[in-house]
Amino acid sequence: MGKIPVRMKAVIYSLSPFQQQVMSGLWKDLPHKLTKKVSENWISASLLIGPLLGTHLYVQNYLEREKQHHSTATIAAANAVIILASVDKLGDNSFKRDRNNFRLLTTVSFYPQ
Repeated sequence: MGKIPVRMKAVIYSLSPFQQQVMSGLWKDLPHKLTKKVSENWISASLLIGPLLGTHLYVQNYLEREKQHHSTATIAAANAVIILASVDKLGDNSFKRDRNNFRLLTTVSFYPQ
């Protein structure tokens, strides 16, 4: 018994190199798809994004307060050194004459800008 080739009908699909559109279905009607996804899942998205955004804002606020605190402490310490140096230079007699200068220095020391 010999083998006889049998003709089979087949459909062969091919694309022309001039008409290939690899990702056209992904970009087709993209605004409508995004609107539908957001409207269906807005509760889940808010439950995810809400705590993340809140934590991020809290950390940024905390870092800013720490930066301001250290800046204020540095200014107050520098002003205290200036006051002590100016009091040592003034002495008892000149303190009465330069009373306004001393008040100005203490004001800057206790109320830094």
